[in-house]
Amino acid sequence: MPLGNLQMSPTIRISALLLLVATLPSCDSVFGPSNKDSSVVFRSSFETEESFEVWNGYAITQYDEPCPSGGMHSAQVSGGCIIPHAYIYLPASNRDRYLSISFWARLLGNGGSVDFSIIDTASSQSFAINDTTWTLFQTNEALFCPANHIPRIQMLSGGIVYGAMLVDLMVVEKVR
Repeated sequence: MPLGNLQMSPTIRISALLLLVATLPSCDSVFGPSNKDSSVVFRSSFETEESFEVWNGYAITQYDEPCPSGGMHSAQVSGGCIIPHAYIYLPASNRDRYLSISFWARLLGNGGSVDFSIIDTASSQSFAINDTTWTLFQTNEALFCPANHIPRIQMLSGGIVYGAMLVDLMVVEKVR
């Protein structure tokens, strides 16, 4: 019998649909563009435990308070004297590019910062987190990232004196 005449039961159709949805890529944490037209270099809404596996450091955990328009969770950053508390290296590109970052953050106690920089260049921008309400942060000007240079994000909050902050919906994009 040709496949075009194959009849599927409703249970098989629903199972096939669920399998298809389960295999779609998650948008929680993404490295690099999923297609050549995408400008997204990195994105995370910190919804899953897996989204924390790409971060280095010892003081980043999932927190059950999202930013406005966020999902169900955010990231809490709070550490001791050894800094940075959390950091990530983003993929280098074989072409020059300009990158921007945007994210939501709010202070839980005694200040924090998010630093976006290009390793081995003077391109960097630091964001002081000192408001207890959710605030949207974004680069004033895109950072120039020469070919084969590595972008880095570092987050710190705490030290000798307790400090903590929440971060959510972080996106790094190629703007040109």
